[in-house]
Amino acid sequence: MKKTIPFLLLTLTILAFACSSSDNERLLQSTMKTRSINTDITLSSWLSAIKNEALVAKLSLPGTHDAGAYKHGGSMAITQDLTIEQQLEAGIRAMDIRLVAVNNDHLEIYHGVVAQELNFEYDVLAKVIQFLNANPSETVVITLRKEQDDKNSPRGYIAILREILEKPQYQPY
Repeated sequence: MKKTIPFLLLTLTILAFACSSSDNERLLQSTMKTRSINTDITLSSWLSAIKNEALVAKLSLPGTHDAGAYKHGGSMAITQDLTIEQQLEAGIRAMDIRLVAVNNDHLEIYHGVVAQELNFEYDVLAKVIQFLNANPSETVVITLRKEQDDKNSPRGYIAILREILEKPQYQPY
């Protein structure tokens, strides 16, 4: 998975990848068999041990449910005890992010009805990109979900998400 430019996949729905190619199976198996355990690899760069030709769909990426739910809501809403940055450093490469459009101008992380006081663009997307720039061998898959009705936001979730993702600084990702 070594890349000269870090790679970030954003999906608006959870995707299931199916690949029946025996060539891809053999490639992944040979990657795993020919690699010895390298104790020099840290959790923040573990994908560097995977061959570039390996398909993301064939990997088992460690992920977190409601990755941004670590600030508010007690035992009913908090699902993580690590921040986004800490999850990435711990080797997490797939994140489930739940969003609500707020005040017609930004997307906030929610778990159910509980706001986490995290802004998607600045507290998630920017942190993931910062991590990818520091760890160019890595890939992060983010699934996005509209968590509830838009709050005071007639423009809505899709319009705000599109506006964020179309910014020039996010285009390489």
